[in-house]
Amino acid sequence: MVQRKKLIEEGGLVQNGDKYVFTKDTEFSSPSSAAAVIHGGSANGLTAWVNSGGQSLKELQRKISQIERRLTDHDEQIIELVNLIKQLLNPEPPPKKRRIGY
Repeated sequence: MVQRKKLIEEGGLVQNGDKYVFTKDTEFSSPSSAAAVIHGGSANGLTAWVNSGGQSLKELQRKISQIERRLTDHDEQIIELVNLIKQLLNPEPPPKKRRIGY
């Protein structure tokens, strides 16, 4: 892999035991392309990259999506509640009664 070889030659990627470590910030077009450089071949970046707690990018992405869905649901519920409160504060006037008789 050309990019991997270049990074190693320039000192941007160094071997640390049985792993490779970036020594400087390096920009990639995707997590998978960065993982491929580290692995030396094709790799799924969503499962290859993990944080210090052992969570993969895929797991973190799933958790973030769950949080976003909850917030969206809560936002809709809050809007509905505000609209109900507005109705209570500004009720529609009762319809005028029609007089019967002469």
